[in-house]
Amino acid sequence: MSLQSILKNIYSFIEVLQSCRSDAVKGWDEQALSNAFKWAKYCEQISSQALGKHYEASLDNQIRKMRQIPLALGEVEPNLQLCSNACPVLRQALLQNPYLPDSLFATILTTYYPESPDTLDSILEECYTISAPKSGLQLALCDKESMTSHSVAIATNDKTDIPQEAIVTQGIILAQHLSRVCRESSRRERTEKYTREKLDEIYAAPEGMIIILEALIASDDPEEVSASQHSSSSRLILNWLLQKCDPGIGNKVWQCNPKMLSEVARRYHTFYQVYVAHLDLWGNNMVPVYGGHFTDGFTWRIKSSPDSSHNFEGFFTHIEHMVKSSDNVKEHFIKHIEDEAKQSEVNAWRTVQKYRQRDSLM
Repeated sequence: MSLQSILKNIYSFIEVLQSCRSDAVKGWDEQALSNAFKWAKYCEQISSQALGKHYEASLDNQIRKMRQIPLALGEVEPNLQLCSNACPVLRQALLQNPYLPDSLFATILTTYYPESPDTLDSILEECYTISAPKSGLQLALCDKESMTSHSVAIATNDKTDIPQEAIVTQGIILAQHLSRVCRESSRRERTEKYTREKLDEIYAAPEGMIIILEALIASDDPEEVSASQHSSSSRLILNWLLQKCDPGIGNKVWQCNPKMLSEVARRYHTFYQVYVAHLDLWGNNMVPVYGGHFTDGFTWRIKSSPDSSHNFEGFFTHIEHMVKSSDNVKEHFIKHIEDEAKQSEVNAWRTVQKYRQRDSLM
């Protein structure tokens, strides 16, 4: 099983754990309870298999990255230690929930305790702990949820490289979370404010922008759709992104993978327009310099940026991915290259056009 699949499954347990701490358990039946403990046992199995293995620390690190998503878990932290104690943590969360039906309360005590507990006193002690008046428990639970639902822990100083599959997974999880927020919220202004704040916090993380772009890609069907057909969550993410990015050379958005940028441009025409404006600014601000292996005796260098990544090779890579996009985007962008190449006798777009024609990709 791939790392991406494992992380998705662990997040499924975390979602179950969040439900266990809310009034959602009012609608649970025996089957829902059984499914919850199956997820918990899965996590314990994964933790046991990872123990002492070379990938143990890496897996723990990827689970901890889930803290970038708003989680209503109180003091519980997503990590491999949580996975190793998944059943006890789940059991405690359920037994302390005042909304848990009495029938399921009894089932947990009779079915989901270890077959040979150390002593009967351990069960009695836990029962005593959760036997406070339901009104008091309910008030405490609501207060705790209110606080935890408005906090996100982001390890901004963690410079550990994140595998691409883990970033994709985090993007999918973020998309699912914001989609759920949009579905369940009845107040548009509050939803928009919440989304902006959460995206701002994730943006501050080392791989935050990439995760947000992955979420935007995951928010809609792969086929091209009109603006009115985009999901509410995708429109909120897109509006946030458009406010963050401008065509300027130094913008953080344009430092992301060109393949990812072209994929977002393919799906969202408004982003396509900003992206093309950025490429125009890049291409039209390059001047020819002697040397280089890309052209006949000279290459191109941007005259306004000391950043070595803004060279002709980088520019060419961005264009390659746009040209390899869907037929609709490809057709429009190739026409754009042709129009820009006609603007003067010597410009970077002419060189692009020459090399694309040579490679038979235009």
